[in-house]
Amino acid sequence: MRSARVDNRRMERFRLGASVGRIVLGLAALAAVLAPGPAPAAPSNPGPAALASARAEAARLQREVAGLDVKVETLAEAHSAAQARLDGLIQAAHRHQAALERSELKLRETQADYAGDVRDLYARGPLAPLELLLAAGDIHELAVATGVARGVLDRDLAALSSVGLATGTVRARVAELGATQAETLALRGRLASQETAIGQLLSARKAMLATARAEVRAQVRAEQARREAARRAMVAAAAAKARTLGFAAFADSPAPSPAAAAAVRAALGQVGKPYRWGATGPASFDCSGLTRFAYTAAGLSLPRTSRQQWSAGRHLEVADLRPGDLVFWAHDPANPATIHHVGMYVGQGLMVHAPHTGALVRVDAMRPSGYAGATRPGRA
Repeated sequence: MRSARVDNRRMERFRLGASVGRIVLGLAALAAVLAPGPAPAAPSNPGPAALASARAEAARLQREVAGLDVKVETLAEAHSAAQARLDGLIQAAHRHQAALERSELKLRETQADYAGDVRDLYARGPLAPLELLLAAGDIHELAVATGVARGVLDRDLAALSSVGLATGTVRARVAELGATQAETLALRGRLASQETAIGQLLSARKAMLATARAEVRAQVRAEQARREAARRAMVAAAAAKARTLGFAAFADSPAPSPAAAAAVRAALGQVGKPYRWGATGPASFDCSGLTRFAYTAAGLSLPRTSRQQWSAGRHLEVADLRPGDLVFWAHDPANPATIHHVGMYVGQGLMVHAPHTGALVRVDAMRPSGYAGATRPGRA
């Protein structure tokens, strides 16, 4: 009875705090539900309702954060494509600059040769070939004189043509270099805009999690812990099932090629490293950075982005998947142009991938939502 009177006095003090009463009462009810032992006596117990509300808000928050993660990943893949294009343009600019310098040298040499021909023409006089023709005493001399005259004319025309060709080449090289530089500047601007947009999305993600109510954050953490425990159990069971095969921990069938087997081993070797957009290893990865890193270690070069990797080999049905195959997700699964995520199949319906900001490289079950298809890199 003494305990009940104390509890009633406590509940009365909660009701007196009008400005914060609801929040405090909700937290007390949540604590009562989660803590062991009986709940304090009260006229009404709002605990289950408060808990349900927190869970619903936590689920909504997780959906919104997941949506932001997809937006970040999509922008990150576009950023990686632009960066790869920029790298190619910089290399092309160096080639164009070297070609321009060679063309300018050739033009100066051709101009020097032509100037020498002009000086020779001035020294011999413009009528020298004509005089040879007029002085010919017979058919043989006429033929010789005609050949000389034609040779002089052809040489002059060739020299003039060479100057024109060399000049045109220089102009073309200048135009190529100018176009490359213009595209480079445009790409740098696009990269800066993408980086700003990614930064804003990540800030919004962080703020969204930081400003959630304490009980909602607790529910988010609890759900994440539950999912992680389930994932670990699934991975452990799959590894145990495949352990007798002696090939990468999860394989339930052989890889289609030595390169694919090596790529799986390389990808699984990165498990536990952090996701970071734009990263290609070895300390951190984004999704396509991981698959590219793994296949590079296996001796096969892949394109930089997930959309480009979609076309890096022949496409497969789910039933034909083997370890090392690349699996893709898209905003519109029927449209490869909307692909935004890639992982590597390892067997038993599992993939290794770099999921999203805040996560580590890990083994997950392939999710059906948004699945766009699979590609087997190379000719395997």
